[in-house]
Amino acid sequence: MTVHFAFGDENGSYQKARSYRFTQRYPYFIRSTLLIRADEWQTLRDRMDALRSTVAATTPSAEIKWAHLWQLKRFENRRERIDPKGHMSFLCNCTFADALQYVEQSLSALHDLKYARVILTVSHNGSCPRINATTRDGTWQHERHLRFVCGRHFAGTKPPSAKRVLYDLS
Repeated sequence: MTVHFAFGDENGSYQKARSYRFTQRYPYFIRSTLLIRADEWQTLRDRMDALRSTVAATTPSAEIKWAHLWQLKRFENRRERIDPKGHMSFLCNCTFADALQYVEQSLSALHDLKYARVILTVSHNGSCPRINATTRDGTWQHERHLRFVCGRHFAGTKPPSAKRVLYDLS
C-alpha cells in the first residue's frame, strides 16, 4: 500500500451569513490540496533546498502566499515601500518579478516527482448555500473538499465536478 502526503491550504474568505458587500469583496473561497507519494517527499525537499541556495538574496525568506504576491505588486504599482517592521518585512528587498519567479520555480519542482496532483475546490460565495450553524459547523467546506480529494484519488475514475479541478503534474 502506497502512503501519500497531502498538503492543504485555502485562500479567500468565508462567512456563514454573507452580505452583498461581502460577496463583492470576496467572490470566491478556494481550498487546495497537493498530493504526493510519501517516498518522494525527500526528493521534493532536496529540490526546494537547492532552489533556496541558488536564488538571489532578494528572494523571500519565508513562506510566500498568493496574497503576498498581489500585495507586493500593489506596492510596486503605487511606488510604496514595505514597512521593514510589518508582517511583509520578509519581502522588503524583493520585487514582484523576483517573488513570482521564485513561486514558478518552486512549483516546477513538482515536475520531478513521479506522482503529484493538485486539487482545487472553488466555492462561489454568492451562490454557495448558506449553512445553518445548528446543522453543520464551519468545517463543511473542508470536509466536502477532503471527500472529493479522497474519492478522486482512490477511485481514480470519477470526473471532477464543475467546481473542482484536478491538475496532474506528474
